[in-house]
Amino acid sequence: MVRRKNHAPKLPTALLIALVALAAVAVVPARAASVTWFDLPVGDSFPQGLTSGADGTTWVANRFASQIARIAPDGTASTFDLEFGVDPYDIVLGPDGAMWFTENNGSRIGRITVDGELTEFPLADRSNPTGITVGPDGALWFAQRGVSSIGRITTDGEVTSWPTITPRAAPLDITTGADGAMWFTLTAADKLGRITVDGSMTEAPLPPEADAPQGIVLGPDGALWITARDANRIVRVNGGGSLTSWAVPTSGAGLNGITVGSDGALWFTESAADAVGRIDLAGEITETPLGEGASPTGITSGANGAIWFSAPGTNRVGMLDPSVDADDTPPVVTIVSPPDGAVLTEGEGMLADYRCDDEPGGSGLAACDGPVPGGAVVPNTLGAHVFTVTGRDGQGNTATGTHRYVVFEDISGPITSQSVFGAGRTLPITLDLGSRPTGPTFAAGYPLVRRVDC
Repeated sequence: MVRRKNHAPKLPTALLIALVALAAVAVVPARAASVTWFDLPVGDSFPQGLTSGADGTTWVANRFASQIARIAPDGTASTFDLEFGVDPYDIVLGPDGAMWFTENNGSRIGRITVDGELTEFPLADRSNPTGITVGPDGALWFAQRGVSSIGRITTDGEVTSWPTITPRAAPLDITTGADGAMWFTLTAADKLGRITVDGSMTEAPLPPEADAPQGIVLGPDGALWITARDANRIVRVNGGGSLTSWAVPTSGAGLNGITVGSDGALWFTESAADAVGRIDLAGEITETPLGEGASPTGITSGANGAIWFSAPGTNRVGMLDPSVDADDTPPVVTIVSPPDGAVLTEGEGMLADYRCDDEPGGSGLAACDGPVPGGAVVPNTLGAHVFTVTGRDGQGNTATGTHRYVVFEDISGPITSQSVFGAGRTLPITLDLGSRPTGPTFAAGYPLVRRVDC
């Protein structure tokens, strides 16, 4: 142990993963959000893990700079130097009020107080610790990727380790589950692991829909939520071990960290897509673009309720308010064709023409669906038809528009052969539905009769 002062719903015991559903892929555009950026004091810091401290600031593990940084909501920053090259990776608020962090290259666990008092605890050589969490036993639990094991350290510095069942499984991230056990991702083995406070460990293979699991967090619904990098999906494992996954709209997004926001949704980073994603408990995904080169990795919910994330590509930390862009206004649906109340003949070939518009600054249009795509021939079978278009925005607000029309086999009478008639004349019209009409003869409220000025 080295000390120095620096001045500057219950889950089962046996793990079973069953694939029960793949959510439909929804094309959800970028979320309209405002990001506040904070430059780090040292160039090329390469920030990774970050978390909220007891002092209301956000603490950041800066890998390349070998520093722990502290950033206040107003942007005021301070740094604490570590030994060069120790590569601090992840950080968490400990039960003792100090910040605990993993030193990936240094193979140590660090502890630092708000006034900069640093203590470091050595681990096995080349253990390469990564994710860290607080267990229900008041100890710190961490993943040791280099030696494929799960470690535990008490606040007094006593270290215990358990090797993973699968050799060279490369555990990456770890969290405490609703059952009081620690759950961890095994990235090289495509498995999910579980260990109890007494060291009893189980593992379960994940399906292809959860390939390359990365970050893991306990959601507000009591389920485990995971980012699956190779599958490009967000995965949910419930208390019974059933798995559901949702595809991220941007392909090859490079999913990394995941956290629970103050809005009750899950927020995650997309390093390859330069974006932060959000998924609600119903599986609706929106994405916030950050600008080229941001490459976000770590993510956390700050003491101020905002979402904080590290952007090593730009040497900054970003902050966004999860509530600032709430959108409760549905899209506007416009149907040009078929006209409402139209009378068509079979084989006429009228083309559908409709659109959906989201309000400026809204969450963006997610879908605009009609009976046929725009530009296609409207349904043309004999009988009455209802043409309904549904629009949905990125926040899940929906709106519909409906036009009704009737398709006849033939329309005949004087109006089909001449265009000028004497005033007051009665004009017979024959509307022939043939022998194969579908639905009622006329839609509700039709036919319409009205006087017109000739």
